[in-house]
Amino acid sequence: MIENLVYPVNGLKLTDSSRDYNILVQIYSRLHLADLSLGLLTIFLSNLSNNQYVLYSGYIVGCLQIAFTYYSKSIKIISHITSIVLWFLWIIIFQWHY
Repeated sequence: MIENLVYPVNGLKLTDSSRDYNILVQIYSRLHLADLSLGLLTIFLSNLSNNQYVLYSGYIVGCLQIAFTYYSKSIKIISHITSIVLWFLWIIIFQWHY
């Protein structure tokens, strides 16, 4: 299963007898995987732009998205939210310059 590949990143156990716990771990692991994929997509999309500002800011925002997703518990939730807001602003700028 996917959660076995991703966790115990944030202190989650790999197995538990509780059905509800396993459901929550599966949901959380898929959200985690989606955030990591979003960071990679941002880096790849930034290569489509001819604008240097969009290109380099895409690299930065993509790396921040990956870092703040993977280390969100130790960095604090406000950093993760900041990376999401930065991504939202970057995608607007990307669409405007593309």
